[in-house]
This record gives sequence, structure tokens and C-alpha cells, in this order.
Amino acid sequence: MEKEYGRARQENILRCLRDMCAESNSRETSIVKDLINLKDAEEHQKALKLQAFLNVSKDDGILQGYDAIERGTDTLSGG
Repeated sequence: MEKEYGRARQENILRCLRDMCAESNSRETSIVKDLINLKDAEEHQKALKLQAFLNVSKDDGILQGYDAIERGTDTLSGG
């Protein structure tokens, strides 16, 4: 009887551990998905800002900014 109780207890502990691991993996997956969604939202916001800039900028200003980036200087702010 004592062996059966010990074995049942071990099986119960193992089942609980497996359940905890499964729940933890589920939470980690959810957190990773949330972080990916947040990153996607940030990238989307950057793309919208760039699109708005391109919509209102003249070609000369865009080229000047691109040249400044290529040279590693910021000619627009005098730096």
C-alpha cells in the first residue's frame, strides 16, 4: 500500500510539473507574440512617419538628407 501511495504521489508530482511547464511555455509564447506585435507596430509607425515626410518633402530636401546620411553628417541642422 505504501509503495502504491508513493508511486501515485510521484505520478501526481510529475503531472503537476508537466502542467506547470506547459502553462509556462504558453505564457512565454504569449509574451513573445506581444513583443513581436509591439515591434511590428513600432516599425509601422516609423514607416508612416517616413511616408508623411516623403509626401510633404521636395526632391531636393530628400536628396540633401540622404547625402548627409551617406556622409555621416547632418547638414540640415548645421552639424
